Amino acid sequence: MKKEIQKTLLFLTLLLSTALMVSSCKKNGAGEEQPETAATLKRKVLGKWELSKGLITYYGANGQVINQEDLSGTKPAPVWDFRDNDILYQNDGGRERTFAYQVAIDANGKSKLIIDTDYDFNVNVVDQSNMKLFLERKLSDDQEGTIRRETMEIEFKKL
Repeated sequence: MKKEIQKTLLFLTLLLSTALMVSSCKKNGAGEEQPETAATLKRKVLGKWELSKGLITYYGANGQVINQEDLSGTKPAPVWDFRDNDILYQNDGGRERTFAYQVAIDANGKSKLIIDTDYDFNVNVVDQSNMKLFLERKLSDDQEGTIRRETMEIEFKKL
């Protein structure tokens, strides 16, 4: 009787430890997201994107809104063309401008899109058809001697 109890306990212990090992070694399934890398982010960003929504807000030193620019409905809609050579071609229908860009993942795992080192966007969404960017930066106003900040929220549709 004592041997049967020991065998049963040994079997249950082995079964429990096997179950723990299997559950702790779970591999990522098809539906689970892999951590973003700069290379995968760049692949997602590459191509032509048409501006669908945009809002730039300027704040004074006291935090109050000074001005807002609604970029939505701009005709023709600006197109941003991210090329593999790290050049952004920006076309607003009348002229084309070029900018250097880079993609990065910061220390906190946030996706970044940096354009000409002046614009450091957080990439909130980027998939096969949509991209949403957010920027917040401090600006100095030399005329009034005040410090102010700017936020920019822009959304694109893939062409």
